[in-house]
Amino acid sequence: MNCTYTYKGKTFSTDRLYRELAKELPIQSQQESIKFLQNYLGMSEHDILIVKGLIDGRSLGRFKADGRILLSELATVDVAYHEAFHRVWRLFLSTEE
Repeated sequence: MNCTYTYKGKTFSTDRLYRELAKELPIQSQQESIKFLQNYLGMSEHDILIVKGLIDGRSLGRFKADGRILLSELATVDVAYHEAFHRVWRLFLSTEE
């Protein structure tokens, strides 16, 4: 099923809407996000990747199975908090926890 969305009088597919909205987001400094991830999760700069634009054309952040975190240059520090949750949930908690 293909969904369409109307935004500012124009019709968009999901992916095109993401790209359109991303044009309106300001580029953010990722220093606060990087410091948070380093200080609270002990991550190195090697484990944190900053991506130009949206990640795969659709997201602001992504936790990778290898433990790395990708952040879009458009992401706020809230995205880093969200991805940190995924890292702790998937890497440090057992199934029972």
